[in-house]
Amino acid sequence: MIKITRQYQQGHDVHVGSMPDALRTPDERIEERLQKLAGELQRAVEQEDYERAARIKKEIIQLKGQGEA
Repeated sequence: MIKITRQYQQGHDVHVGSMPDALRTPDERIEERLQKLAGELQRAVEQEDYERAARIKKEIIQLKGQGEA
């Protein structure tokens, strides 16, 4: 059973799943979105899509402001 669990849980022995949105705090949601945006920003820069990168950076700045309030 452990072998099967590791196979489906990326090497972990226990369930590692996402938490339902209803149980996440607003700060956790913001942090998760910031991480996703950071990856998108990196891809946009690598693809030299600077307009998209600028929009993503603006959203990151806005979210960081919300997290501090």
